[in-house]
Amino acid sequence: MSIEIVVDLETTVQELTDNIKDNSPFNPKNKIVSAHWRMIEDGELGESKKAIFYHNEIDTSDSPQELIQDLKLASKVIAHNAKFDLLYLQEANFPIPKRYIAQWLGSTY
Repeated sequence: MSIEIVVDLETTVQELTDNIKDNSPFNPKNKIVSAHWRMIEDGELGESKKAIFYHNEIDTSDSPQELIQDLKLASKVIAHNAKFDLLYLQEANFPIPKRYIAQWLGSTY
């Protein structure tokens, strides 16, 4: 049985100066705004899921538990910009599958 997770994160970006922005997961002021993901089990694409963790217009955060459970189930993560998303997940102490596929500038890793 093969279980994969396709994930995309939206994050905050700190403006350091007029021309310089910092979207680094290592900046303590940056946060994961939301996570959007789907599971693929034996080639079958599951339902779309999301969790909103930090947003100016929402008073309470969604629980991260479903994302945590799905990340633990997955043997592989698929992301458009895997370095970015995986670093944010790692900095936020989410479990990370050992394998990943990244589609970035036309290359697959």
